[in-house]
Amino acid sequence: MELLLGGKLPKRVFVLFSNTGVTAPSFSEKDYTTAGGRMDVVARSAIYALWDLKDTIREDSYFIAVLNGPPDPPLTLLFEPFPVVPSETTIIKEILRGIQGLSRAVKAQRAGIFEVVQWLRRNGYKVVLLVEDGVDISRITISPGEKYAFILGDQIGFPADVVRELRRKAHFTVSLGTTSYLASHCIAFVNEWLDSLKI
Repeated sequence: MELLLGGKLPKRVFVLFSNTGVTAPSFSEKDYTTAGGRMDVVARSAIYALWDLKDTIREDSYFIAVLNGPPDPPLTLLFEPFPVVPSETTIIKEILRGIQGLSRAVKAQRAGIFEVVQWLRRNGYKVVLLVEDGVDISRITISPGEKYAFILGDQIGFPADVVRELRRKAHFTVSLGTTSYLASHCIAFVNEWLDSLKI
């Protein structure tokens, strides 16, 4: 499998495992939190991955959402940075277009989490799994010359069999603390942390 990422590969990739995100354009801008299977979690995570806290585009960052909801999972959405004022509604519109194959910024592919991780490893990314019982993130060595992919779960987390396999495939298994944080907040923290390290 080859992910349809355009241009030069970014230094940072964030991958969200969505247990409930639907895999068809069966929702709207009004009911995406319910009919979309908590697509609001996906939208907010995309915002924090692709824009900084001043709403400036992060050219060095991509976002991938692996949707596992009905009717036909899995479906992977690949988000590239694109010029827009970020908001949940704006991103939801683009997700709908992406699922229908109509978006330049959001591409949909039939791939699951393990295929995504395999592609990342094959393309030189250090895979970092974010879980509550991992090693404190401050203890891992980050190199400016490396590319990193951060894998995290949604509001439900990872199924036991999935996280077990991800632990095997990840280069690092790290934690942001023992508290459960929103996926979008985890992404914001990691981006700001990498910024502080000049990575």
